[in-house]
Amino acid sequence: MFVLRKFQEEALRALCEPGNVICVAPTGSGKSLIFERQMATKGLRSLLVSPLTALARQQAARLGAVGINVCLGAGGAGGGGGVTPDENTQAWIISPEMLQYGTYETALRKWRPEFLVVDECHSLWEWGDGFRPAFLDLPELVSKHSISRSLWLTATLPREARLNLLARLPEPVNEIGEFGLPPELMIDCLHTPWPVRAEALYRTLKNSDGSGIVFAPTRAMTSRIGAIARAAGKSFVVYHAGMSTEERRAIETIVAHNKCDVVIATSAFGMGMDYEHLGWTVIWQAPHSMLSLAQYIGRAGRRGGGRATIFWDHEDFRLSDWVVAGSERKRRELGYVMDFFGRGTCRRAGIIMYFTGAPAACCGNLCDFCMSINC
Repeated sequence: MFVLRKFQEEALRALCEPGNVICVAPTGSGKSLIFERQMATKGLRSLLVSPLTALARQQAARLGAVGINVCLGAGGAGGGGGVTPDENTQAWIISPEMLQYGTYETALRKWRPEFLVVDECHSLWEWGDGFRPAFLDLPELVSKHSISRSLWLTATLPREARLNLLARLPEPVNEIGEFGLPPELMIDCLHTPWPVRAEALYRTLKNSDGSGIVFAPTRAMTSRIGAIARAAGKSFVVYHAGMSTEERRAIETIVAHNKCDVVIATSAFGMGMDYEHLGWTVIWQAPHSMLSLAQYIGRAGRRGGGRATIFWDHEDFRLSDWVVAGSERKRRELGYVMDFFGRGTCRRAGIIMYFTGAPAACCGNLCDFCMSINC
């Protein structure tokens, strides 16, 4: 018999009444089950805002499997949407950018959603400032369209982002769950200067069993990493936002059926993607925020165990300077990343401290630092 986890029970109980719910729970813990259960049992017209087309297609498949009539806008026909709901639609999946167009705004008003779900809601914080500004308008949807219930889901919501979201949502707001890392995931931060990074990745891939994912900072870098994977004797696929809808769908099918050793991807294949057979992840370059770091780490070890390997060097932070240019907040976030790699402390405790503000105990033997000092 299936038993709901505590945070799932609390969220579903809170959604029985009008109001807003912010739910933070570890990657792979079953956050999506909350809105799937809510949609299936309450019959509310549900608007699901999804940040990535691959994730939107995965969500549509899951909802369809439990008998929910889905209108797939984000990641649908042509990859750019173009589909609006009708009177039989129970769930409409869209990207935030679709709401910037009058056609979809009119369709939304006509459809009158009763339940709003914003999956991976940390995207408001991570991408809303410059990269995808449409995310910043999402909290206003609740009042603008008189939506009685909303659910904001993430595994990685920084403290400052949580306070910002709380201030922008109308009362009442229920906060449920807490940040957490996969309990058995090994985190290995390797100081790897650029002249030896390709060789380090080659050795890592050679010694890796099972399937995994390598995150690249740019589309161009995926090609270089592909050459390294080929030299290591690994079958691989490359995934990034510059590919056509058909290409991305084909690759998603290959990954879903575990038909390759390595997925080489940009962040377009990141958050929320649920493939339990991916046992390890490699991050080619130190990311520009702790939020991105936690998201990349969370792609591995969903069945338990697993390993996250992060290559880093001080040069990485110089290369990230263009990303944070003009934003004091982003520059501050990059500073947190620099501190994380530079100071001698438990890696897991450092990540937990960033997201919760609370000190955490030494992990014992689940990170490179603790292993080095026999913590």
